[in-house]
Amino acid sequence: MTEPRTIPERAAVAILAGGAGRRLWPLTRERAKPALPLAGGLRLVDVPLRLASRAGFERVFVLAQRDMGELRRHAEAADATVLTPSGDAVRGGAYRGSADAVRRHLEVLLDGVDELLILCADLVIDLDLAALLTTHRRAGAALTLVAQPITDDEAASFGVLRLAADGRVEAFVEKPTEHGELERLRSAPAALAAADLPADQLLGSAGLYVASAHALRSLLDDPEIDDFGSEIFPRWVSVSDESARMGGTVQAKIHSGYCRDLGTVRDYYESNLELAGPTPPLRFAPSPTTSSASEATRGTIIRRSLVGPGCRIGDGSALDDCLLLGEPTRRIEIGRGCRLRGVIVDRGARLGDGCRLGWEPGPRDDRRPRLDGVSVHDGVLVVAAGAELPAGTVL
Repeated sequence: MTEPRTIPERAAVAILAGGAGRRLWPLTRERAKPALPLAGGLRLVDVPLRLASRAGFERVFVLAQRDMGELRRHAEAADATVLTPSGDAVRGGAYRGSADAVRRHLEVLLDGVDELLILCADLVIDLDLAALLTTHRRAGAALTLVAQPITDDEAASFGVLRLAADGRVEAFVEKPTEHGELERLRSAPAALAAADLPADQLLGSAGLYVASAHALRSLLDDPEIDDFGSEIFPRWVSVSDESARMGGTVQAKIHSGYCRDLGTVRDYYESNLELAGPTPPLRFAPSPTTSSASEATRGTIIRRSLVGPGCRIGDGSALDDCLLLGEPTRRIEIGRGCRLRGVIVDRGARLGDGCRLGWEPGPRDDRRPRLDGVSVHDGVLVVAAGAELPAGTVL
């Protein structure tokens, strides 16, 4: 028998979409990071928007660092309200962190709600938000974090948490590096066994959480605290009287499914290829290899690649493990007889006939000089938006 789910009444969703996206440059040169294309037919912000819609949430807010029209139009088309720093009359300027972004709009976000779900626009995850809210309410928690299994090597990039047998968060350390520290962050075997995880598994924060309205007001009372992960969570779980002040404990829900933070060009590239595969890890992701709005002429070979709308690929060209981020109004033109492997080509770029990109031997060095408009980031060759490569270019 299917267990009835909590109807998300008196709860709202806030999507943090404020990062400048510096590690995704040059893809974020012309667009906000949450507006980056994903899986051929989506934008990054579509992931949390669709999660919220699928769970039945009606009050959804996007907290954007920059009011770029592209992101605003996309969010508002999904019936979400976009909030920007310009609405703050006291502090002004850009958001200083995740907690600062929520604090500035707290009265709007918490108007008539008991809980606020906080999501990130650059997190690709398939999670039932209604079930997460149910877990939070049944535990009587003040805060519920979503935790994901991570390796010891990945710990330095995560907020790592230790769970008690009942799912309470006993410790939280942001980006630990000491081996001894990692050993002290191993969770209770019973908590891990309940999620079918090995007894020595580390858990990292996925950057997605539910907070009660009372706890959130108390947490954000200090205007000098700007970030949830590095400042608020470690303090909350380590100070004995914090739980009583917040009106409940800090709990965690372990998510062992697909979860990827698209913080770098490499992460963005790999996740797009995973989502464009024959069995995409997200239930709501489209999975075309080539968009119906693009043109691939005779003799073209496209393998393990994602070709967005607004692309024209010339006769005899071949793409292997590539992303073409074309748009109907800013077409990508790939000439005849081109060979591309492991390349991202951004909107409006033009490649002349016979270009060979990604075929040079040896590792790709991010520091190696390139042509104007072409660079290497995290080992991925990127042709920037609007770049023009002459015929016969070899890189």
